[in-house]
Amino acid sequence: MGIGRAAAAMVVMAVVVMGCGSAGGSASSPGPSGTAAGEVSSSAPAGPAVWLPEWADARTPEAVVNRRPLPFCGVEEAPVPRPGEFTDATVRNCFWAARLDGREAEFVSIQPTMEGDRIATIYRLRPDGGVDVMLDSTQDRFGGGGWTLTTCDKLVEEAGDRLFGVDGCGEGQPI
Repeated sequence: MGIGRAAAAMVVMAVVVMGCGSAGGSASSPGPSGTAAGEVSSSAPAGPAVWLPEWADARTPEAVVNRRPLPFCGVEEAPVPRPGEFTDATVRNCFWAARLDGREAEFVSIQPTMEGDRIATIYRLRPDGGVDVMLDSTQDRFGGGGWTLTTCDKLVEEAGDRLFGVDGCGEGQPI
C-alpha cells in the first residue's frame, strides 16, 4: 500500500471513529457533521468522503474507494471473537429512519466469522428505496476473499434485534 493511500485510510478511519460517538454508543453524542449519533446528516460530511475498512489497500476495488458519499449512519461492530450477528440499534434506527423519509443513507456492519475473521458489509440506501450491499470478505481466510455487490429491491422490517433486512436481492457480483 502506498503511503498516500495508507494515510488516507487512517484519516478515514479516524473520522469514522470520531463521528460514531462515545464508546458507550450514547445516542446524544455528536455524530458526523454535528448530528447526534444515529441521525443522518442532510449533506455529505466534509473531508474524507467514504468509510473504508482499516485493512483497505491498493487491492480495494475502485467502486468501493470512489463510491459516491451518502449521509453516514455509523458502524456497528461485534466484539471479536463473538460469532453470530451483532446489531447496533442506534445505527440501524438511523438507516431505517432514512428509508421511512425516502432519503439515501449508508451504514457499515462488521461481523466476525466463526474463526474470528472480520467481514465488513456496506449497506447503501438508494433514492428508490432499494439497497446496494457491498460485502468485503478479503479478511476471511476460508471464504471467497474478495468484494461483491448485491442489489436488493427493498429494505423490510424484521422482528427482533436485526430491525430490518433486505429483500428481492439479485446474485452478488464481484467488484
